Amino acid sequence: MRVGTKISKLILTLAFAGILLGCGGNTTSDNKSPGGDGKKDLKAKLENEPPQNAQSKKSTIPATLQEAIGGFRLQLELKSERFQISFNQNADAWVLANWRRVDQHWKVLKQGKVKITGLQVILIDDGGDESWMKFASKNPQKGDKVELGAEIDGEEKWIPFDLVDITKHSAQSLKETWKQYDAFRKNSDSMRNAAQLARALIGYEGDNPNLQFPDSDKWCDAILRDAGTLAVFYSPQHPDTAKLKELLPEGKRVSHYSLNKVMSGKDSTDPEMVLVFECELGWNGSGGLEDALKYMEKHKLGKTVVSTAAGHTHSVTKEELKKLKWEITP
Repeated sequence: MRVGTKISKLILTLAFAGILLGCGGNTTSDNKSPGGDGKKDLKAKLENEPPQNAQSKKSTIPATLQEAIGGFRLQLELKSERFQISFNQNADAWVLANWRRVDQHWKVLKQGKVKITGLQVILIDDGGDESWMKFASKNPQKGDKVELGAEIDGEEKWIPFDLVDITKHSAQSLKETWKQYDAFRKNSDSMRNAAQLARALIGYEGDNPNLQFPDSDKWCDAILRDAGTLAVFYSPQHPDTAKLKELLPEGKRVSHYSLNKVMSGKDSTDPEMVLVFECELGWNGSGGLEDALKYMEKHKLGKTVVSTAAGHTHSVTKEELKKLKWEITP
């Protein structure tokens, strides 16, 4: 198994080496030179005793591991794998990102809570899974070896990475990282829903004697049983989804996904045709490209979700959305 695959399976628990407190202090002396005169005694006293209003230097060495990693971003690298772990100022929350060489961009993967026990940091992701981290020293520095660990196939595995960078970041920058993660997670969940609806539609087509998709004014009702749950019709990218789910199953039926109206009663002869797309046109709603664009603009979405007649699901930008096949050509 590739290292990348192993790391992607990490149940994120980081074991970290602690930072010892090293404090230095000033010493004073009230001793006078034996047999010396008053001037010499005064001079010695002034040299050895700081003025009363002088403040002793505060140690810059972190007192705790939590203090050491709080508000820092660590970059870990192994061959083609590069990961970035950001801690908030209290070191009780984290975000993990992965460097994508294809588009030269950091892709936020997951976030979670932190537990610190002695020299270990345990990262618990949103799903409750854990992974670990081991540091080479008590004071993390560039060039250190850092081991990421997790249980894979029932066995504890550790993979050594290089700590190539450790930098302080602002609360605002971490907030932006959290925002990117949240958008990525919601978009991924929306893709899963659209794929499930597309599978149900394709199943309906296969069971239909005429091998046709349902009519556009009945499509949600037609596939509800195969879709499995009303919740799959709610897009995680829609701001009302959480409230709507609280009303299930008694609440009014709503769909944040629409059928491409040109596919009403048609078949999947053209596998590249858009079949389902993210848009709030209501239960059994149908529409087209302009509706999808308006939906993106209304909710300020960087990417929206579509599924084709072949069952392929894509996350696309506005420009990519326009290039998809929406109309049946004669």
